[in-house]
Amino acid sequence: MSFAIMYKINPDGTLEGAAGYQNAHGFAAFVWTSLVERYGLTEDQWRADKTFEKEPMDYGMFGSWRYVWHLHAQGKLGLAPWEHNVLMATYDRYMVKAEDFQVFADSLETFAAEHNDEGKRVCHLKTMADDVRKLIDSDAIGVCWWPMNVSDNLWSTYDYETDESVWYNFVDEDNHTVAKILTQENS
Repeated sequence: MSFAIMYKINPDGTLEGAAGYQNAHGFAAFVWTSLVERYGLTEDQWRADKTFEKEPMDYGMFGSWRYVWHLHAQGKLGLAPWEHNVLMATYDRYMVKAEDFQVFADSLETFAAEHNDEGKRVCHLKTMADDVRKLIDSDAIGVCWWPMNVSDNLWSTYDYETDESVWYNFVDEDNHTVAKILTQENS
């Protein structure tokens, strides 16, 4: 079965597994599908949108998910701050800083409540909110995710010379983005 992992980012920039979630569709795919449904995005819309660069793999729901990302990047989706915050965590190489943990955890809970489909789909957002809150008084400088183990873990590369995995370091490297966490006041 697929899974997602939340990593704690330690003060020295190293990663430490903080929590795991069986069935990765309860995180990123749940978020993307919920936004497609909430904003009524259809395949006909994204196929007709000349500003949306289509890819050969765009079909059905995957194309709709990419259309969410496209509209969000252009500022055309009109997300609530809590939707924006949760969507950011699903993006490749994004991290949430420790100072934003409380707002981010609240965003996860609100998203789960507002996009509740009475258990028709798996949703890990409430559990993730609890897991983020557990780190509030820790030495963590942030958190990041491997949202789906069916894709590459972008926080690790393989060194063929040493025959080892090399983990990303948030202090020594800069190939990541700090998520801009929004509140009602700064959105």
